[in-house]
Amino acid sequence: MAELLSETDINPLEFRIVRLDIDPWPEVLRHFFERQSAADRSDFFLGEALLSELKWVDVAEYYGLVRPKGPGLVGFMGAWIVESEAEIHQIFLDPVFRKKGLGTLLLHRFMRYARERGVGDLYLEVRRSNLLARSLYRKMGFVETGERKGYYTCPREDAVLMGCRLFPENAVPSTVLPRPSMEGALCPGERESVAS
Repeated sequence: MAELLSETDINPLEFRIVRLDIDPWPEVLRHFFERQSAADRSDFFLGEALLSELKWVDVAEYYGLVRPKGPGLVGFMGAWIVESEAEIHQIFLDPVFRKKGLGTLLLHRFMRYARERGVGDLYLEVRRSNLLARSLYRKMGFVETGERKGYYTCPREDAVLMGCRLFPENAVPSTVLPRPSMEGALCPGERESVAS
């Protein structure tokens, strides 16, 4: 059984975000999910679908949340970014690191990154029963826009569709800025070298 961490055991400055490209991340992700409970595993995470996205989908971007002082990879997120729209496909944290504010920080960091990339609209699906995630998304500005009946399997469940506008309705994002990066400290600008 994994050791439970208290709020005081988590210092967001200890975490870094890294891009999950092909090598060595498929193997790292396999080992990460081998540590998870059966309830948190799925064929998607352990199967070819995730590896195919990492390898073949040029609009897919996956990022790992890493705690260098241990245990290494503690979570990840993935999204597809196409021109001015992005769809979050996964946000997953090891249960030991949940309810510590890290998911909020990771999502906030991605939303800022997407805005810097000129993304105006951000979408996602979430299990109807995942009230904690739905509450987080609402706090971050997402609204429920629809549903997909029977979208999830193991167990079978409906998906709630949610969306968020990252710019005011008529605002046009700047395209003059240099290409932003999602990688680096989870809390950029605050002792960037802490986890180096």
